[in-house]
Amino acid sequence: MSERDTDIEMLFDAARAEKQLTSTTLFDRVVNDAETIQTQFLRQADDGPASTASRTPVWKFLGGWVTAISFATCTAAGVYLGYVAPDYLSLFSPTASSMTDLVLQDFATMTEGL
Repeated sequence: MSERDTDIEMLFDAARAEKQLTSTTLFDRVVNDAETIQTQFLRQADDGPASTASRTPVWKFLGGWVTAISFATCTAAGVYLGYVAPDYLSLFSPTASSMTDLVLQDFATMTEGL
């Protein structure tokens, strides 16, 4: 046997020699752990909020002032372009007066040879 095999056998022997838990012992340990954790939660609830997440400003979640301002600027630009964009479509296609006309023209161009 190699050294690795003997190491594994030693681990298996140690596991076999370890006292097995009975179902009632295991159940009692699980219940005790659950009661301990519940007690900790009750203590935290009595002390107030566990975290300051409810009091943290939204801009901190976004990554700070710089990120929040960039986000607001991009949002404003998107709203502006979404509102104004149909008027600018005539620059790309002189005959298109709306987005629907532009899409229909593109579709007609694609299906001409079919």
